[in-house]
Amino acid sequence: MKKISFLGLLLFFSCTIPYDAETRLVFQTKVVNSNNVPLKNIRLNINVYNNFGYNSSSETISYGTSDENGNIRLVFPSPIFDQYKINISTPFDENLGFETISINNIEKKDFENFELIIPKIYKLTYEEAIYMSVNYFTTNMNKKIISSKIEGIYSSVASYYPENENYINQSAFFIKKNQSIQLLYEVKNIQSGTIESFSNEYLIGDENFETTINY
Repeated sequence: MKKISFLGLLLFFSCTIPYDAETRLVFQTKVVNSNNVPLKNIRLNINVYNNFGYNSSSETISYGTSDENGNIRLVFPSPIFDQYKINISTPFDENLGFETISINNIEKKDFENFELIIPKIYKLTYEEAIYMSVNYFTTNMNKKIISSKIEGIYSSVASYYPENENYINQSAFFIKKNQSIQLLYEVKNIQSGTIESFSNEYLIGDENFETTINY
């Protein structure tokens, strides 16, 4: 088992959410502004949660702030992933003037060798950003979105792809105004196993933007 130290880390343990006491997970990233300048003292929270209505539960299991170079590394115990998922977020801070970040539905399979490394996360101010949402819709139960990403300057608000793909799935972002972006996504035919790749280009202005992808 990989050994990882807990230097400078506060962890919260619960009586309600089960953990694998022998497994530690690591999240690592670098927080920058829209000009790729590192941002220090940006707080990130690691939350574990489920979505089971009356039996739902969630808690913060780790948090920390970015250093002088924008880097942050958080170590935390692995929840039992048959029911629970992980969310990475920043709280809204009006005094700092930044939008929030929320990366949802992270699963254990996303941690390669117990680590999830996102090379860079943009943190945008609410003066320079607009809200963008992408809806995915299909009535074909044999098709499934397996990946979706944006090439451009943005911070994620939510990404969620449930198994039942006949519902509308939405990805939400705070995205920098006045830029051209690429939306890249892959659709898998569950019956045949074939995967198709698609790319849509959008010109983002200075007003909130919404689009629907029919696949």
